[in-house]
Amino acid sequence: MDNYFDLLDFLQDCVERDVMKFHTARTRKTAIKQVFHGSSFENESVLTLDIDTLMSDFIKRSHQEIKTDTIKTYKSRITRSIEDYIRVVKLGENLTAKEVLPKSSLIKNLKTIGVTCPIREGSIDIEVSNIPIDLTEQELEKLITLIRLSLS
Repeated sequence: MDNYFDLLDFLQDCVERDVMKFHTARTRKTAIKQVFHGSSFENESVLTLDIDTLMSDFIKRSHQEIKTDTIKTYKSRITRSIEDYIRVVKLGENLTAKEVLPKSSLIKNLKTIGVTCPIREGSIDIEVSNIPIDLTEQELEKLITLIRLSLS
């Protein structure tokens, strides 16, 4: 389903596999729980939701004034968690022990992703951007055909 519970499980798994520091995962999980819990977004896919709408909902639901810095921090932690989730769970990147997951440009309103793919080890990396999160097999085949035609 890729909802916020899956994000929490992913972060816990990263700690257990020793690929994310406990403190990093804890602060991200706290932000995720604060923003998602009790919201109408609890069961929504984190891959397609609009982070700004989520944050606006969080502000409206809050019973106290939330500092702008707190909102920015929570938004950043949630965004990074979703980016890492996409990279590892959806795209299958392998992480090594205590690897700090680098910032990426995977999310653009969580509707598209961008990936860097090493083609020839140590010499060529290809960057692909604006890939729809919900890319169909037919669309993927279209892209593969386009690449093949471009190389002919």
